[in-house]
Amino acid sequence: MRSREILVSELINNPLAPPLVIEELQSYGHACEKALARVTRVHIFSILEMFAQGTLSPEQVETGAGRLEDRHDLEFEFGDEGAVREVLLQLDRPFRAEPAKRR
Repeated sequence: MRSREILVSELINNPLAPPLVIEELQSYGHACEKALARVTRVHIFSILEMFAQGTLSPEQVETGAGRLEDRHDLEFEFGDEGAVREVLLQLDRPFRAEPAKRR
């Protein structure tokens, strides 16, 4: 089995991470003493760029964002109340905002 750090990194860098990554991460449990990786605005821009190019569907954006939300092994650029975390919340729960649309 891969290390938790590698799995978390894959989850952050690939919004289409295969279900096996999620399954392996679940084997580590929910608790974690420290953050193993940081989600940054670059990760958010990457997700949005993939959506704009048609690589990700609205559902895939929502799923990818949801996989990062409420993880104890991640920290967020600008902190838990910062812009990166807020954008993830919006992408994870689009019903709070207008549905995602391509321009």
